[in-house]
Parts: sequence; structure tokens; C-alpha cells
Amino acid sequence: MNSPPQYKHIIWDWNGTLLNDGWLFVDVMNTVLKRHELESITLEKYREIFGFPVKDYYKKLGFDFEKEPFEESGLEFIRGYENRRYDAKLYPQVISLLTELGEMGISHSILSAQHQSLLNDLTDYYKIRDQFIGIIGLDNHYAHSKVENGIKWVKQLDMNPQEILMIGDTDHDFEVATAMGVDCILLSHGHHCKSRLQNTGAKVLYNLSDISKLFNIELNKINEKRVFIGIPIGANIKPVLSVLKSKFTQNSENIKWIPSEYIHLTLKFLGNISVNDLPILIQSLKKELTQNSFAMVIESTGVFPSSHSPRALWLGIKRGAEELISLHTQIEKSLGKITAKNPELTFTPHITIAKIPQKFVKIDVLPFLNSVYSPIELDVNSICLFESQLFQEGAKYRILNEFPLNR
Repeated sequence: MNSPPQYKHIIWDWNGTLLNDGWLFVDVMNTVLKRHELESITLEKYREIFGFPVKDYYKKLGFDFEKEPFEESGLEFIRGYENRRYDAKLYPQVISLLTELGEMGISHSILSAQHQSLLNDLTDYYKIRDQFIGIIGLDNHYAHSKVENGIKWVKQLDMNPQEILMIGDTDHDFEVATAMGVDCILLSHGHHCKSRLQNTGAKVLYNLSDISKLFNIELNKINEKRVFIGIPIGANIKPVLSVLKSKFTQNSENIKWIPSEYIHLTLKFLGNISVNDLPILIQSLKKELTQNSFAMVIESTGVFPSSHSPRALWLGIKRGAEELISLHTQIEKSLGKITAKNPELTFTPHITIAKIPQKFVKIDVLPFLNSVYSPIELDVNSICLFESQLFQEGAKYRILNEFPLNR
């Protein structure tokens, strides 16, 4: 298995991996079993016998398909689950972990045996759909084609399979990962017990907290703040945003525009920093910053990673780019060990204004890329330390400290 920093994309299973619904599967199934006068099961028993194909699992529960077709009892369970689909919740670390991994340059998708329409509904309901460049479910409920969908998806990703990791919670997820030719980690907090997962030979961890440790991410620490250093842009960009939004005439509802009050230029993302280290960080920046104030001109457009599969829309910097790169270098130098766990890729000054979560949605970005708008000139007289707070509806930012530049 690759070391975690080498991965550029994670394919997540849904049920039992991101969504804590093993107990709900048992609860709904016990209702079905009672109607059929069959013995109920415990969560422990369920985790020992559940598997694919689903028909074999039903046979282990005692269903006799000579008396009643599998499709009837299967549909009975499906309807029961769908009626209670909002009872299950995401595991507590999901939103923070997806966001932190995204900040490391790792993209995400979901590959699930759940029906596509239900998967779309639930990811919308939990407000995490924007985290994924692809959400792939089935057009049937019996997991006939998760392997086939996975193979197709890896081809669409157009990545080296060694750069892709699948994370699931069943031995079937390991089979899917093997068929796709990608590494696999299995979590034992879901639908299969630890001993079954270990029999696959895959790396087995307990939960999402273990995944965060694998990637050197600290989640949900009361004594930490998630911070970055940047330049607030805010209302200065509103007139340009109106012009640029008008360039999208189709599928525009799939573009998630960042509220103008939160638009900024990131100089350095630090991640979770101990509150005890924040005074040291602030003092170091005050001591080491030597950059003079300068004018910055915003006047170009761009997309990431490409116009064929855009995930983000951004505005580029013409005049002032050299000063921004110099600022970034000074920040890197001044923070030393505090940023050691977040090695920076090549820094290119830009301002993200929107994100496009669905890779399957066809969005024509050429009118955006060819847009001409009045350049925006801003005087950069200071930089700020921001706190980033994660919510289901998105990140919100507040300024913790401001650092004046030399005049």
C-alpha cells in the first residue's frame, strides 16, 4: 500500500463507511422478519452474515424463495429503509475529514451499492454533496454492478490507480477495490465485523479517526483552531461576480458560488493549530514579515483542474503576483515547525470564487474563461490570520489577527 501522501483521490463507500446505518439495517430487517414469523437478529449477528449477493444473506435469515420470490421480501426491506432513511446520521468526523483531505489536494467520490436516487437524496440532505466530484450508485438495489461501476469510474478519473485509495467497510468493498486495481482500507465500525475484514488481507482500521491519523490530520480538537493566512477580498469583487455568473446558462444550479463576504486569497493554509501555538505563530509573523504594501490587480479567469472536468473557478492576479509569492515565502520561512506537517505545493496566487462538485455534470466554462471584465485594483496593506469553521452548509471564516505590511 502507498504511503497516504501519495494518494490524490479517495473512493468512499457510503453505507457503514460515511453513514452510520448498520443499526438501521438491523432494525428495519427485524420488522420484516417479524412479519414473516422469522427469528430476529442482533447487530453482531448481522455483521457476521451480511454480504453480497444480497439474496444469499436473505437465505441465511431463513427466507424461503420457493414460497415467496426474493424480490418481494427485498422490496419490503427497501421500502422500510427508505421510509426511515433520515434516521441514520453521518459519523461525527465525516465533514471535517473530507474537508481537511480536500485541503491537502485529495479529491473524493462515492461508490455505493445504494440506489442512485436515494444516494443523491441523502448526500443533499446531509449537505455534503459538494465534497464529491462523483457520486455513483446503482440503478438496482441488489449490488449487481458495483464492480462494473467502479471499473468505469477509475477509467473516468484518468489517474494512475496507485494514486487512488478506496475506503469501505465490507469484504465486498475489498473485492471492488481489487477489480479496480486500487489500494483498499476497510473500517470495522460498519456492516462487517473485524475478523471478516481481516480475512481479506486488506489494511483494517476501526473508524474515521484512524483514517485521520493515517493522514496526520487532527480532528475535532477543542484546544485547536483550523486556520489559514490570507487576504480578504470581500465586497470589492461583487460587480465582477455578477458579470461572471451571467456566463453560465446551463447547469448553473450545480455551481456553488462562495458568498462574497468569504472570498479571499489564501497565502498559506495551516490546518489545525493548537491554541497554545497561536501566540507563537502571531509573534513570528510580526517579527519576520518584511513585505511592503503593494497594489494587486485581479483581471483573469481560470479553472481547476481543467476545462474538461472543472472543479473550481478562480480569478487570477496580474500585477502584484510577485509580491504575493514573496509574501508566501516569508510566511513559510517564519512559521517553521508549525507548518511542517503541511508541505506546500507550488504556490500560484489565485482567488477561488466557486466550486463545481459534480464531475458528471457538463458545464461549459469557455464563456467564463473568455470573459473580459474591468480589472479590480486593490491596495494590499495587511494580511490576516483567519479561523475556518466547518459547518454542513459550508465553511465560515473570521479574522483572528491582522498584520500590517510596511509602508
